[in-house]
Amino acid sequence: MNSAIQCLSNIPKLTEWAQVQEPSSDQITVNQAYTALIKSMWSGENSYVTPHNIKQRVSQHAPIFWDYAQKDSHEFMNSLLNALHAEFEQNNSSKEQSSIVTDLFCIRTESTDYIVLSEKSIIT
Repeated sequence: MNSAIQCLSNIPKLTEWAQVQEPSSDQITVNQAYTALIKSMWSGENSYVTPHNIKQRVSQHAPIFWDYAQKDSHEFMNSLLNALHAEFEQNNSSKEQSSIVTDLFCIRTESTDYIVLSEKSIIT
């Protein structure tokens, strides 16, 4: 979990996004827990931070992380990103705006198929 959080916290655009987020409700969400953690990590005021809130919120989306046993860091990172994206989608009334997760981590591919019509068969 710690290595996943450290990796994500060193993605400049994600960290910049987290530092400008403001709490939107009294209920702590994955988004709020993540942004609070990032703000604490990068404030320079703390010699250490405890990721308890983010772990608890991600565990609500992925119960495998509920206990304190050793888990796969990549799986935690995927669960965290999925939870952040799901919250954004749930709270985004206009589907025109994409989430920070989509902007940074999803690759969109476009292809155009050209069909050449001819009288010759390509099957021999």
